[in-house]
Amino acid sequence: MVSRRHGRYHSPQLRGTGAQPDGRARPDVLDLQHLRTLHAPLLQPFMVTGDRSGSDRARSPGGDDVGPECAVTADALLSTMLARRSVSPRRLGPPAPSAEQLGLMVDAALRAPDHGRLLPWRLIEFGDAQRAELAQLFEDEKWRRTPDPTPQDIERARAHATQTPTMLAFVVRPESDGKVPVHEQWLAAGAALGQLVLAAHAMGFGAIVLSGERCKDSTLRAALGIAPEETLAGFVSIGTIVSPPPPAARTPRSHVLSSWKP
Repeated sequence: MVSRRHGRYHSPQLRGTGAQPDGRARPDVLDLQHLRTLHAPLLQPFMVTGDRSGSDRARSPGGDDVGPECAVTADALLSTMLARRSVSPRRLGPPAPSAEQLGLMVDAALRAPDHGRLLPWRLIEFGDAQRAELAQLFEDEKWRRTPDPTPQDIERARAHATQTPTMLAFVVRPESDGKVPVHEQWLAAGAALGQLVLAAHAMGFGAIVLSGERCKDSTLRAALGIAPEETLAGFVSIGTIVSPPPPAARTPRSHVLSSWKP
């Protein structure tokens, strides 16, 4: 059952569907207590105490300083990760994340793995005052792409720019002349995008990334200030979940995990 409580999006039970490849039904509820029992060494609560000045800061296993604002238990982290799902813009409404909350989402993205610390990505925020102009850009792009769009087509194109409380463009900008391969930089950008939307979910918001043909339009790209060597990977919509989405289908891990047998 999914519920809204105290401004947060809660999923008390992480439900699965379908069956495992061997025909056995998968558990209906993911038991985090059972996970903790089986993997206690990996799921030790990670708590940090002290003030934010750095006098009592601890170091994470990766060697980076971690302050008390990062204190979290492994159970809470896993619960958030395992319950995350994309939420359609039609299911999002106000209030939008505050400037501080959005800043924390960006901070989470900045903590993603990044070989060489190249930051091969950037974000463009579209404020309320710019939404009408963005809607016009989206409408113009629709006319260029569709010779005879219907009024409904135009309405939907404009709504994509205005219907969500917070909207960002995610731009990838890999360096092609460095030591880090371009494909690794794309992996870093994807990891950052994943942490951005995961942080939104952790704060009680819904989020989704939408791309499509619009992102390839040269006129729109130029209007947004995107350089020729950059890629407009998609638009990120973030807001309060006003209509909970249906449960997401769970993919068996066997679809992606195998054991090497020489």
